[in-house]
Amino acid sequence: MDELEAIRAYQSGQADAFALLFELHAANVYRTSYLITRDVGRAEDVAQETFLILAQRLPGLTPGPLRSWLGRVAANLSLNERRRAWDHPLEGLPPHSRATLEARDALAGADTVVEQADERRRLRDAVATLAPRQRAMVVLRYYGDFSLDEIAMALGCRSGTVRATLHQALKRLRTLAGHAGTTAAQHERTGMTMAVDQGDHDHAT
Repeated sequence: MDELEAIRAYQSGQADAFALLFELHAANVYRTSYLITRDVGRAEDVAQETFLILAQRLPGLTPGPLRSWLGRVAANLSLNERRRAWDHPLEGLPPHSRATLEARDALAGADTVVEQADERRRLRDAVATLAPRQRAMVVLRYYGDFSLDEIAMALGCRSGTVRATLHQALKRLRTLAGHAGTTAAQHERTGMTMAVDQGDHDHAT
């Protein structure tokens, strides 16, 4: 069963199909939240709340790719420190969905191991020095592969604002990378490896 089939199955009353959607997206949602909040407990809360919102809204959603939708929700929750997972009670969900969301230890997945890699951690520490909205934009753009328009929609601003903010954020990362050495950037995944070098390109396009 693929994502689209799982969505349709859930909408037709097969609550256990939610577990597949959780499995497909939990690590990315947690990763997005953790890179923005830099707090394991908060990232777990955001990830749980993101999927809780998904479970509540999925019956009325038009079937389609969930990556961008989940990324928008996770980013906004991560930037809103007043929100907590218990703002949305679990009791209203089908038992299978509720059981999936209560298994919080599975949210981090392999990304907790990735965080232990020294070179990647150094680059992520540099990202952590950015202001929250700058950090959210960098995470969505270079870890989440969001377009400028998708980021603008997620954060409620204009594409031009995203472009200008990314330009400033990447200038800061370029400076920090110069101080710390370039090896950290060279060992990150392709999008973030190129982020420092592509800052001016994003600003110009």
